[in-house]
Formats: sequence, C-alpha cells, structure tokens
Amino acid sequence: MGAAAVTVAAIGVGGPLRLQFGAAAPTALPLGVTATSAAGTSAPSSTTSSAAAAPATSLPTIAPAPPTTAAPPAPRPATVTTVRRQPTHRAPAPKGTTHTGAGGGPGARVVPPHIMVVMMENESQGNLIGNPSAPNVNALAATYGIDSASYAVSHPSLPNYLEMLAGSTYGVTDDGAPSSEHIPAGAQTLVNELVTAGIPWRGYMESMPSDGYEGGDTTCCGGRYYEHHDPFVYFPAVTSLPSFSSDVVPCTALMGDLAGPNAPDFVWVTPNGTDDMHDGSTGANGEVDPAVGDAWLGSFVSQVQSTPWYAAGGRIVVEWDEGADADTTGLGSAGAGGGGQIVTLVLSAALRAHPQHDSTPVNTAGILRSIEQAYGVPFLGDAAQAGNGDIDSLLDAG
Repeated sequence: MGAAAVTVAAIGVGGPLRLQFGAAAPTALPLGVTATSAAGTSAPSSTTSSAAAAPATSLPTIAPAPPTTAAPPAPRPATVTTVRRQPTHRAPAPKGTTHTGAGGGPGARVVPPHIMVVMMENESQGNLIGNPSAPNVNALAATYGIDSASYAVSHPSLPNYLEMLAGSTYGVTDDGAPSSEHIPAGAQTLVNELVTAGIPWRGYMESMPSDGYEGGDTTCCGGRYYEHHDPFVYFPAVTSLPSFSSDVVPCTALMGDLAGPNAPDFVWVTPNGTDDMHDGSTGANGEVDPAVGDAWLGSFVSQVQSTPWYAAGGRIVVEWDEGADADTTGLGSAGAGGGGQIVTLVLSAALRAHPQHDSTPVNTAGILRSIEQAYGVPFLGDAAQAGNGDIDSLLDAG
C-alpha cells in the first residue's frame, strides 16, 4: 500500500464524492456537499445516505442493521483540513491531573475526557476507503477525522490488541489463550493507570455471555465472542482488579451506561466476530466483504452520538486491528514485523464542524500514546517512543 494514492468515495447526489489520500491535498467534502468541479463551483446536495449521519433516538441494544436514509443537517462549507506535522514530544501530565490543553496548567484538576475505542478487524485501508460496500466508513472518514497513514504493528490479531492496551506485544505472535501467553503478573495497562488516577473505565464485549467472563470463545449470545479480541483477560494486573467482573461486561449494557449519571470516562468496545468484519465471505483479495460490519458501525455510531456521554465532549476512535495483507510494512520501534496499513478514524463534534485529514504516520502504539496523553497518565512501553507517531491533532480538535 505505502505511497499509493487512495480515494475516499462518500455517497452523494449526482455521483460519488472523492478524497485523494497521498501526495495531493484531500478534496473530500462533508456529507450534504457535492465535490467541487473543475470550474471551481459547488452545489449543495439534497439528500445523503449514511446511518452514521443520523443519530438514533432510542436504541437500547446493539444489533447489525442496514444503513438507513435520513435527512442530513443543513449543508456546511467544505472545510477539510490537511494536517502535516511531526509527532509531538510531550511529557505526560503530573500524577493526579488530566490533560487540559491550552487552558490548563500543572496541578489543575479537570473532568477527564470521554474517549471510546472501537476495535474492528482484519481490513486494509485499501479495502475500505473507496469501497462502495463500506458507505458508512467512507462517510465517517469524509465527515470527521482520519489518519490516512496508520499502521498495525503485527500479525495476527492478538499482538495488536495487547499493544493497544499496554504498549507492548509481550512477544506474543499468535492468538493463543491467556494461559499460553504468560504475560507477567505485574505488566501494567492503560486501565491500571486509569484506576490509579481515579478515572472510571469499562470494557464492553459484544456477545460475551456474562460479566467478567474468562471462559474462552463462544457463540452463545447472538454472535461469536473471540477471547483474543478481549485483551483485558490476558493481563493478570487487570483480571485481579476488584472491579474486573463489573468493568468487563457484555455490550448490552453500553447504551444504558452512556445515558446514565455514572458513565465511564474511558470506554473500550469489541464487536462480535461478524460485526467487527472478522467473519464473513472472503473475496479474491483475501479480505472479508465489509458490508455487514459497515452497517453495524453506522448504526452503533448513531446510537452513541445520541447519548449524554457523547454530548459531553465524547470522542470515538475507530481502529482496525490489522490489515489482511501479509506484509512487513511498519513504522517506528513498535512497527517491526508490520501489521499492514489500516484505517484510524476519530469522531467528535469538533471534527464534525472542522473535518481533518491527518497524513502523519502513526501505529498502534502511537494511538495509545495520544489516549494516555489525553488522560494525563504515563506512557507505557512503546507509547513512550515519539517515533511511533500520535493522533493528538485529531483527539485535541476543537
């Protein structure tokens, strides 16, 4: 994939909208605006089809759903920003503080940010961006924020999940059970840091049979729960937490929690094996048709965006664990072995107002780095290496 240009196509009236990723600046427009013609003129679109663009009013559970058609918000000026910068070198905030941006200072205690990580599966950027089978992914990329030079650190899935949560693969090279990976009892994770800082967190696993479940793969509850897509169960420092069984729970609890007064500040979501694009029919390129997972993502995002949690400055990071390509593409000290080029999206009200395309290279460890930076906790493992990149410009938007 590398230096090849990639085009985003979002559904619009009169033809597709296109966003060139690569050497050229992006030209994709927010939903409801048509692409600029060669003569330099543009016209507003009358309708837009995207489940992600229309928040649901009351959807208590999460289930696959086809994209819906809804009236879009009033057209906005086309404001897509190309971000080209060097990775930042910022130390984490002192213990007991949270990241405050330009308005804060050392020792300032502020409300922690609302950040959600949604882990999708096994799709390369080239199989999603511009693919008509993934209209919601493309609409989100055009309407919010995307890092178009994002890379997974490894194959297969599990090492990427471990890296995302703890800044290290711990030498894991397969999708084995927790008992076979032997992660040290003292190995710390982002959630251990959040617990120390007094910041509420929760992990939600779609189709997991019960709170705090550690029983391996199952298909008991409306879909396949894959144990190796649940990184929390691999760390003794997490499973031994007193709150483990109440903080790693089935996804059915999510929307009620986000609507309630005690919603967690950090949220992790793992869809089941169908909804995360892991399972399904495989095409000639070796990648699953993303249509079902794309429909789930559109419906899911609409539900989250209708909650008080999102209204209070929520930011959703949608991350694919790895590309399907068996390549050695990598970035930085955590990129050896390479997990392929993937899609990283960030969704927020600020990015809706001012969409961004960030072409700065980043890998899985760099995603963790930016999340730790936002919460003001120390960098773990590979996240401490600025060469692994970051998504600060997307998380800090607005």
